[in-house]
Amino acid sequence: MNTTEESQEIGVTIEMPHEESGHVQIAITSATLVFSTCTVIINPLTLLAMGMHGIIRKNSINMHIASLCLSDFLLGLSAIPFMLLRLVQVSHQGIIAITWAASFLFSTGFLMSSANAFLIGVDRACATLAAHSNKSRMTTRRATIGLIAVWSSVIVAVTACGFVTAQHNDGLDILFYVDEILPADFISYFGAPLLSVITAVVALLYTVIAVAFYKSAKKVHPSSTFEIRNRRMTRTVTIVIGMLLLSYIPVIIVATMPRNVGSGGWRAIGRKVITPVS
Repeated sequence: MNTTEESQEIGVTIEMPHEESGHVQIAITSATLVFSTCTVIINPLTLLAMGMHGIIRKNSINMHIASLCLSDFLLGLSAIPFMLLRLVQVSHQGIIAITWAASFLFSTGFLMSSANAFLIGVDRACATLAAHSNKSRMTTRRATIGLIAVWSSVIVAVTACGFVTAQHNDGLDILFYVDEILPADFISYFGAPLLSVITAVVALLYTVIAVAFYKSAKKVHPSSTFEIRNRRMTRTVTIVIGMLLLSYIPVIIVATMPRNVGSGGWRAIGRKVITPVS
């Protein structure tokens, strides 16, 4: 075998992983884009159906579910611009504003999604453990005040983080990562630990709810339509939030990894993964 053939073989060996990596990136990005599009379509339809039937303000759990639909809608909507940037190389001044707005919506939606999971858990815990006094405790007025307070706090926090990031970058540059509006120190020392604690608390809360629910379901048969609906809602919510908690696991793992692992840390690796494929 001569030198040319050796170099050709070496070239093939080097290029194949890059090509395979490019195909994997495109496949993952396309799947995420489809999933995000479905999220953008389904959640507004759910909110529309709830609004048309006038059940959003009927009780506290419906208000929390509507809030969760809104936060999930923001997650799906904000992910689409970043997915498109991975597939299409675009150089335009307006992209900067789009990426900043999308990162703001994503960070707000993600934090609110975690908060909604906790609020729904508290509501279902009261409905399961103290069913007789649930109506007087979990009123729509209290739910409204709680949701306004949490949404306002999250929006203010993300906005403040955006100003800090802009000052650190000496202006507005294009963002390549969905949570890049949040400072690295905020994610490392506040965001990741807080998400871990919230996930653990919510997981424990829903474990207690599930155990109490199945114990009461075996001992006591529902005697009214309200109790039947309450049990159905608790069962459905427990399954949905359980799936949501499972989706947090990879996010927590990545967020808690050291920033300087190997050459460039996990964020550098993330930027390599999301670089548009030529």
